[in-house]
Order: sequence, then C-alpha cells, then structure tokens
Amino acid sequence: ARRNVPVIRFQPKRATVRQKREWVSPPIDIREHEPPMVNPIAIIRSDWEDKVGVEITYSITGPGADKHPVGLFVIDPRTGNLNITGMVDREINPSFLTYCGVVRCDCQRHFTRSKVKVLLAPQVTKGQAVLTVPFRDCGSGENIRWSTSNGDFEVHNDGSIFATQTQLIEAKRGFKVRAADLDTGETWTVDVLLIPSKREHARRN
Repeated sequence: ARRNVPVIRFQPKRATVRQKREWVSPPIDIREHEPPMVNPIAIIRSDWEDKVGVEITYSITGPGADKHPVGLFVIDPRTGNLNITGMVDREINPSFLTYCGVVRCDCQRHFTRSKVKVLLAPQVTKGQAVLTVPFRDCGSGENIRWSTSNGDFEVHNDGSIFATQTQLIEAKRGFKVRAADLDTGETWTVDVLLIPSKREHARRN
C-alpha cells in the first residue's frame, strides 16, 4: 500500500513584494540502500499559495541538494514535491540537513494613477459610461467592492463608471472612487475629475 506522504506546511508572514524565506525541513524517514521507488518523499507547502496574485517558487539547499552528494534530493519549484533520485548509505551520510526555501512574488492591487481627469459633453444620460478607472487587480476582480462618493455615478466590478441619471455637467465635478478587498480589508482610492467640454457647451448655447 502506498504510504502517506508527509506535507510540510509553513505559515505566511507579511513582508515586502518579493521575499525569500528558508526553514530547516523536519525529519523525514528514508530507508537505507533502497532505490527510489516511491516519490515524492514529502511535499512542501506555503500558505501563500492561497493568496490571490502570489507566485510561489520552491527550492532546497544543503547536502544532497546543491552540495555533495549533489542531486540526491530535488524539488519541483512549482508544486513543492520533494523527490529522491538515488539510494542513501547511513555509514557515509547518517543524516542530511536540508533547507527548504520559498520565494514569493506578489502582484499588489492598486490604482495605477492617483487622479483621473475626463473631458466629456455636458449632457450625460442615464446609464452612459463615463470612464474606467485604472486599477490593477492582478488578474482577478473577485472579492472587490466598489463605491463612489457621488450618488450620480456608480462603478461596476470592472472599474467602469456609469451615470445613474441624466444630468448636466456645466462645471468641473470631482468625486472619489473606492475599491475595497473584502478578504483583507485593504482599500484603495482614486480621485476622478469630470471636465465639461467647452466646445460642446458653446454649441448647446
């Protein structure tokens, strides 16, 4: 029967956009003089795997990995599966002290601009698209709640802003658009300034 593969899980830690962490792997039992018939011998896991927009790369270092005997233990950088490629001899190497490393690269959500100016005709009709705010959501717009500080406009899940009623914009009008992450509680804000077109205004008069 296939044995249960031990899963080594490391807890996340708030840090910078790119961070490398290392741990000493807990003891893993390996039979002496036995060819590698069952792999993986362990699975490395980081809780950062569950974070949106985070890419994880696994690595190992130490004797049996990148030091003599090199290549005895290898790890899949994407899955964290730890494999053995040959036999061990306890008379030569009674134990191996191997460090497991995780490099995470965050895609941080944010507005790519702090202020957005839009030139538009003074007459805005209900349901008219006004603009789309530039927000980097790391490829997933899930769990984001959008809102505006002006009830004359509403914002959809893709960051596009629509008029909630027909109205005249005869002078500059500013308001804020807010995006909130429902999971982490983080919020981002961008200033929007609507500028009526003088040409269109003169044409109407």
